[in-house]
Amino acid sequence: MARKIVKFIMALADCNVNRIDALIRAGLNRHAGINGMLELLDRANKGLYKPKDYTDEEMLRGVLFLCLGGSRVADLAHRRSSAVTCVSPCARTPTQLEIRDNIQEVFKGTNLDGNYGYVLMIDELKLEERPRWDDKTNRILGLCREHTKTTELEFCSIEVAKTILQKILDKKIHWASEASVFSFGILSGERHEYGSRPFVISGTCKREKANPHADLIQNVIEACNKEAKMIGPPMYCVASDGESRRGSALIILTHKRLLSPSSAIFPLLSDLCLMNLLVGDHDLTADKDYKHVIKRLRNLLLRKMGTMINGVHITPALLRFHLKENKVSQMRLDYLLNPHDRQNVPLCYSLLKEVWSLPDPSPSDTPSFVIARQALQLLGSLFRHIVIPFIQINLSLSDQLAHLSAAAHLATFIYTVNGARSKALAVLTFRDIVLLVKNAYFCVAKTKVSVPDGKFWIILLGTDRLESTFGLVRSMIGTDQNADLLQLSTRLSHAVECLNIFEKKPEWDRGPKRLRLPAIEDGNGDILAKVDHISPSSWKGNVEVATVSLLTSWNRGREMVESQAQGIIDLLADLDEKGYDMTFPFVGTRGSTKKMEETTREEKKNAGCS
Repeated sequence: MARKIVKFIMALADCNVNRIDALIRAGLNRHAGINGMLELLDRANKGLYKPKDYTDEEMLRGVLFLCLGGSRVADLAHRRSSAVTCVSPCARTPTQLEIRDNIQEVFKGTNLDGNYGYVLMIDELKLEERPRWDDKTNRILGLCREHTKTTELEFCSIEVAKTILQKILDKKIHWASEASVFSFGILSGERHEYGSRPFVISGTCKREKANPHADLIQNVIEACNKEAKMIGPPMYCVASDGESRRGSALIILTHKRLLSPSSAIFPLLSDLCLMNLLVGDHDLTADKDYKHVIKRLRNLLLRKMGTMINGVHITPALLRFHLKENKVSQMRLDYLLNPHDRQNVPLCYSLLKEVWSLPDPSPSDTPSFVIARQALQLLGSLFRHIVIPFIQINLSLSDQLAHLSAAAHLATFIYTVNGARSKALAVLTFRDIVLLVKNAYFCVAKTKVSVPDGKFWIILLGTDRLESTFGLVRSMIGTDQNADLLQLSTRLSHAVECLNIFEKKPEWDRGPKRLRLPAIEDGNGDILAKVDHISPSSWKGNVEVATVSLLTSWNRGREMVESQAQGIIDLLADLDEKGYDMTFPFVGTRGSTKKMEETTREEKKNAGCS
């Protein structure tokens, strides 16, 4: 008996079972002897038994956890540590020291796979416009970075606060209406590695021009390069939504020079006809979030001026007529073409799918109907090739790249045929499609070089992971609530801390149990809202980069669309013969960033909308 008791005590010391007191209490309630206790303990260690006998004290503590949240809960649980992540907000334009300190905070204690690259994600979040005092830095937060360079923000006396207030009343400085957030997005398939890790938080009044914004991004990139050993993985690209100012800034940073023949990825990309090979420092490229591109394509169908597709003027009324001819009900048409719901991603998917599902015209249809239907089918084909790679979970990486190549070739034809330009696709929409496709190919090439036997998930590109973190931040204080700059930094710090904890203890985060993705649409033809939850673990297709030939996928995509419209083969061949590419379809010299920016400004002016 004594030996068994000693064995039980040693087992208690070695076990890793939560709430061991509840296990012992359950055994005593069953009148279990020492053998029964050892059996319960052994089952619990194997994960076969979990004690569920909660005391009144545990139930009350759980209610406090639910109601309080924050640091008081950490104190109450006796688990608070001085090593808790703290991402400090920047009172002015972020400095190298501030950025590097935050990088060290975000990655301390982590052990990430250094082979896979990462995306530098940038996005904005709405703020509550109010001042806050940061006790750690003794600075006043909540002001814009654009106009506070000559304003004292250290709270030395009440005169500092009065001066700030007077400058705000005189409109010399402004409250920060939004926060620019920079975040790491590791391109790994591990759930607790690919989560968003915000590390720069800076207030903005949205009056910043492209060049100063490019300087800000460059400053962050340089800080990341200096902390490369701390971060681990290399930076592959900089991702943004469809915001035009940042788009211009990224063009400045990622279109500096042609890809060098000495680059390790040059042999994989140099033979892709019409592919733009301009890159930034360290072969950096720009990326655009695919969901924002999809939203813009739906908005293209809703704009009153319509769109010119291969010489055919497509208006919302004409689109409605053809969808109705395809037996789409009036109620569903009103839902799909609702101009006031522009941020609903599943709705965007559903409308684009209705367009690409339009059947061929019948022999009895009038010539005008046939011409319009063919133009809509051409546009629908573009929609399909852009959407399918991100939501059809059975596609292989080669198939995804082929669809993206088809989208880029088709968008180039639609944009350039008959000199349509912004009459067909808004200039920013066209540019974002091309950048999205180009970046996907570059990132796969980089992965093939750095991790030849690795995997690559295209769905991890863009800024979607950062926006998911924003949703988590809002839920910390109630549905769709905004935070001020200090609150935002605290909550983003908590989000990073949770990610780091789950990396160390993955068994604590089970994820959603009922999320299944058997199909991409329901019985009514609507794209399911579950497309917002597709992750590497739910992707079924083969995404091993060793099985991918970039040249083969690129050519397959071109072949997919060559029969879509008359003249597409000749047009693409003519562009290549002139030395043009998809990014510069009207510019005689490849690499003319300045010329592209001038063309972009002129087309935006002529279009009148994006």
